[in-house]
Amino acid sequence: MSGTTSLTSIVDDLSEANDGQTMSVGEIVDAFGHRGFGALLGVPALISISPLGAIPGASLIIAVLLVLVGAQLVAGRKNPWLPGFLRNRTVSADRVDRGTAFMRRWSERIDRWLHRRLEVFVSGPANQLMAAASVLLALSFLPVVLIPWAVVMPSLIILLFAVAIIARDGLSALVGWVLCPLWLWLFWRFTMIAA
Repeated sequence: MSGTTSLTSIVDDLSEANDGQTMSVGEIVDAFGHRGFGALLGVPALISISPLGAIPGASLIIAVLLVLVGAQLVAGRKNPWLPGFLRNRTVSADRVDRGTAFMRRWSERIDRWLHRRLEVFVSGPANQLMAAASVLLALSFLPVVLIPWAVVMPSLIILLFAVAIIARDGLSALVGWVLCPLWLWLFWRFTMIAA
């Protein structure tokens, strides 16, 4: 997780790993796993915002993946582990192509703004705090998963934390922390509507 890595290079690795057949979640994770936990938080969050996030059940799978990955980062694990039922879940190659095309457009825009700065927000225990917040944000998917696009805001915050970890960009972390209270208010509103 040290050094600067572009989000676009991670999306490109995922695209290159697509061999035209169905891809398992395990293969998707393996495509960018060497980039560290930042990538493992960022790509699912970006998928959640992309058209792939509209696939029935996708938000639930993404939430489980984010909780597993975030909890492992909080615990200080060096290499991610996924249970077999999640590793073996498949996505069609066509959906992966559409998702990576969408993600590349956004990742290229995001990469233009990333720089090493305000590193106090990405140093020491800061990454573990962002991972812990990402776990809570992913858990917040569950009550609102049936409300269209309700998971976009928490996914965006997780993405901001992930790119902060990947690029050591403290400004991204700071923006994520600022948006957290807004999501808490929206979450409360969504749950009141659903109740």
